[in-house]
Amino acid sequence: RLASVGLPEESWFVGLHLRTLGYPNDPRSVHGGSVIAAIQEVISQGGFVVNFGTNRMEPLVEHPQYLELSSLLERQADMHPYILQKSEFLLTTNSGPAVVAHILGTDLLQFNTTSIARNSLSSWATAYYLPAVLVDDYGHEKSLLQMFEATSAWWEPTPGSRTARKARLRRSTSNEILSACQDLLRRKGLSSTGYLPDAVLARDLERIRRQTGAVSFGDFAPSFLVRQAERDFQRGRPSEQR
Repeated sequence: RLASVGLPEESWFVGLHLRTLGYPNDPRSVHGGSVIAAIQEVISQGGFVVNFGTNRMEPLVEHPQYLELSSLLERQADMHPYILQKSEFLLTTNSGPAVVAHILGTDLLQFNTTSIARNSLSSWATAYYLPAVLVDDYGHEKSLLQMFEATSAWWEPTPGSRTARKARLRRSTSNEILSACQDLLRRKGLSSTGYLPDAVLARDLERIRRQTGAVSFGDFAPSFLVRQAERDFQRGRPSEQR
């Protein structure tokens, strides 16, 4: 079935599912343009990208290794379970398919994540999270420790709710998503670019979780942890991560 829409049977592919900006005041949502660099990275390493979702999705790139199933309503729905289980990883915002993929043992790269302290889904698969970054009244980004300590780290804001409107969160950037994608591709041996997990950063992340009482599973993308540590060091405030 996938071969009939352009995916050779033996090719590896990344699943893509987005919570789009059609959901107002939802910090988990994303503009499709922010994942284009990550799509191009997968393609440059020889992989395919299979985008699936509702018929509101718009094609993001034009390339034979990018497959847009959203316009194929008569074919797409019953292919979702296969895509969720057979993808090298699922590139996604926090949405239902992310839960299903991770339960099935598929690696996950989830961005615009809000409930970083209460993500209790455990799996043997790898999960790289990119948080929606908390900022202060002046737009300055807070440290990872401060984000874990914030009340907004413990739940998913309901779209349009007072909590969602008040949340001062910066969505994941195109460069962050690209870097995290490179991290996961390198971890899987599909690329020589990107960061591998750092034992020191991982230990200090666990220290932050214990300090704040977080019950989350999964890792933050190594490139995000490195960036956090470097920024705090440059500010003259050594972070908990380094």
